[in-house]
Amino acid sequence: MIVTIKKHLNRTLNISALTIRGLKRFVNEHKDNIEKGIVFNPYGTNMKAIFIFYLIFATGIVENQIHSFEDLNEFVCTRFSGKKIAISKEVCDTLQKEMMESEHYADIIKKGAKIIETMEFN
Repeated sequence: MIVTIKKHLNRTLNISALTIRGLKRFVNEHKDNIEKGIVFNPYGTNMKAIFIFYLIFATGIVENQIHSFEDLNEFVCTRFSGKKIAISKEVCDTLQKEMMESEHYADIIKKGAKIIETMEFN
């Protein structure tokens, strides 16, 4: 019984609500590290941070054409097949690997952070 409750609680906590305010707050809180050129720990365990850094990374990739929160929302729905995303270790490992395979991921994240900073609340 306790195991079932624990699994349900973990699943509930790992489904994250994405808001422009939360994304901007995250960028602001990590601004110094982003500006210095973020370096990921390949063994990092903060799943929510990895996921949000991936969104910032995706925003910084020119081909994605993400210039607004609506564009980002559309990207998320397309990339993750829907609006509800269970942030699991497997998903985060894949996202982190994808970012780290890009030689200039720190620069892409910097660019994405600048775009997010200019996004307006609607």
